[in-house]
Amino acid sequence: FAVTAVDGQQAAISVLSKEKFDLLLLDISLPDGNGFAVCAAAKVKADLPVIFLTASGDEYSVVAGFEMGADDYVSKPFRPRELVSRIKSVLRRSGASQPLL
Repeated sequence: FAVTAVDGQQAAISVLSKEKFDLLLLDISLPDGNGFAVCAAAKVKADLPVIFLTASGDEYSVVAGFEMGADDYVSKPFRPRELVSRIKSVLRRSGASQPLL
């Protein structure tokens, strides 16, 4: 996968406005805000698939993530191979622009 990493809410929203992505892998807890705001911004711009990967595994956070438009939600700790499979599955369903590994 080609990956772009940023370190906060404002940086994520900024890069989303400038570049096109096939998927957003997002944490809820960000240094300058939260992933819910980034998810909302991503969904306004395009129907960008979102997977939350976060330590916030409580029911409220999971439900809020799905209500914000998340396509999947993975709580930490996670299994790396499972995460890759989930990413591939979401990309397949969304019609990703590049072939999958």
